[in-house]
Amino acid sequence: MRVKFWGVRGGLAAPGAACADTGGNTSCIEVRTATGALLVLDAGIGLYWLGRSLLAGAYGRGQGEATIFLARTHWDHIQGLPFFVPAFLPGNKIHIHGCGHAGKDLRTILEGQMAESYSPIVSLKNMPSIGNVKDVALGQTLETGGVSVRAHVVNRGKADAPSVAWRIDEDGRSLVYVTDVEYDKGVPDAETIAFAREADLLVHETFFTDDERRKGEGGIILSLPPQARRNHATFGEATELGLRANARKLLCTHHHPDRDDQTIARAIEAERDRVKGRKGTLSVDTAREGFELPV
Repeated sequence: MRVKFWGVRGGLAAPGAACADTGGNTSCIEVRTATGALLVLDAGIGLYWLGRSLLAGAYGRGQGEATIFLARTHWDHIQGLPFFVPAFLPGNKIHIHGCGHAGKDLRTILEGQMAESYSPIVSLKNMPSIGNVKDVALGQTLETGGVSVRAHVVNRGKADAPSVAWRIDEDGRSLVYVTDVEYDKGVPDAETIAFAREADLLVHETFFTDDERRKGEGGIILSLPPQARRNHATFGEATELGLRANARKLLCTHHHPDRDDQTIARAIEAERDRVKGRKGTLSVDTAREGFELPV
């Protein structure tokens, strides 16, 4: 499979020169399987740009099919959906999988952001190519596009909306995507370690630095009340999961909107030093918009 990043920010978009190298759109990752099937991890603003790129091919003729896997229903994971042009072209087939919350299923939640108060789209019914919108169950495995896709619900039992980690396996190669996760005492739990075991590529959020977590300082988000700062991990926690799961490569993503390119680069170097200090073999880098690689 091949992976391409269209959005690597968390919280809200981060335009401007200071973020140009990493990119400023919210979360969206394109995954192409060996059979050519299109899988999409998250539907942040990056989904708009992915959609535009698809119009030159089958999707522009109403002959495309894609499956979107949502990590969460917070805005930075779904706000690109009303702007995904292929979903408006009859004949395309767009499937969406994710997790509902507070007694509402996934379709109901997605309908909510289409309401007339927020969007001229009004309803998913006005996006004719969106078909299946399904809630996933803990540990559920889906077979699509010649690959196996497994869901792992994190942050269970917390008051906020649940987050879903995704694992895609194809011909002995694996991609694991983990975001919006808060580890107790900063240590990845055994279930998530097992879920990410031997991943060839671990894509993990790094919304906070370890110092920010420890001191409760840094940026607009961290100046907000505690309930606005839940369910996010640090650079160090992402590396810790990679090391404990014996992953081969870690790409850091879902960056805080205040995090400029230079600060991210310094954080990545610190994580590489951490791996060396542990005598590990984990490769560490940051995800960048437009970055494409095989898995």
